[in-house]
Amino acid sequence: MKKLLFYACLAVLFNGFCYAETLESGQIPPSEATIPSKTGYVLMIISQYNFVDSEYTIPKVAISRAGYTVEVASTSTREIAVGADIMKVRPNLTIEQIDTEKYKAVIYVGGYLSKKFFENKVLIDKTREFASKGTLIGAMDNIPYFMAQWGVLKDVKVTVNSSLVKGIKSMGINYVDKDIVIDKNFITVDNQLYSDEFTSIFLTELDKR
Repeated sequence: MKKLLFYACLAVLFNGFCYAETLESGQIPPSEATIPSKTGYVLMIISQYNFVDSEYTIPKVAISRAGYTVEVASTSTREIAVGADIMKVRPNLTIEQIDTEKYKAVIYVGGYLSKKFFENKVLIDKTREFASKGTLIGAMDNIPYFMAQWGVLKDVKVTVNSSLVKGIKSMGINYVDKDIVIDKNFITVDNQLYSDEFTSIFLTELDKR
């Protein structure tokens, strides 16, 4: 009897340990996981340093749980990308490796972007390709300002981080004073506080495609 009790306790401890390990590794326990119901690839583009952590994590988790395959692109795959709050991400591919035909949608995560990032000619060209194909594009925080510089927001209504409103208006862009704006194939959000709402809207639009 004592031996049976010992093995029963051991089994409980083992299961608890496995559950804790699952949570620590970032995986979702089977009983809590959402069954994937969608197919297709979604790309997230982040800067190598100082991207906004929540603007990356909130959409990525929700889109992955919805069943889409999320890939991450940055300027390097050899180096770990580091967020403004010290989050670390290993990009799947470089900007140069992006195949614009592959993705149903793309999200550009905002942040304290380096000149090397927002003046990257390949990134600008890829963005123009996505825009011309009508790919669903999410532009977060300060990204719409740079997209305006890249020439992809002509006749598109957008919002942008409040610090860049004057600048984006000076480029003749149709700025709308809202936290989230949907127009044509663009969804723009003005700051990280609305990442949850942005993600919900983005998924709704993505599911229509």
